[in-house]
Amino acid sequence: MYERFGLTLMVTQECNLACRYCYIKTHPGSMSQETGEKAIARAIRSIKKGGLLELGFFGGEPFLVHQRITSLIEFARKFTSENGIDLAIPITTNGTILNDEVWSIIT
Repeated sequence: MYERFGLTLMVTQECNLACRYCYIKTHPGSMSQETGEKAIARAIRSIKKGGLLELGFFGGEPFLVHQRITSLIEFARKFTSENGIDLAIPITTNGTILNDEVWSIIT
């Protein structure tokens, strides 16, 4: 059992920019809700009570699938709370998608 567990989900490889240095040349789609939930559940089972889950989101541009991020965060909050585990949520973004729905995720 771990006191701290870092899990980064690559929720999409899609991006709204075309940076010449980007290493992603194909856009195969997005991670399913089921895959994300299974990864989060597995991580939570590995953490001691009172521990910390650092649940990161990465992409392409993860906010292109902000609904998926929202539902995965809700899933994680429910199960971390039930198991006495703290939750931190870092998100790697290019910062170009900042609307009310995204602000509700990051605030």
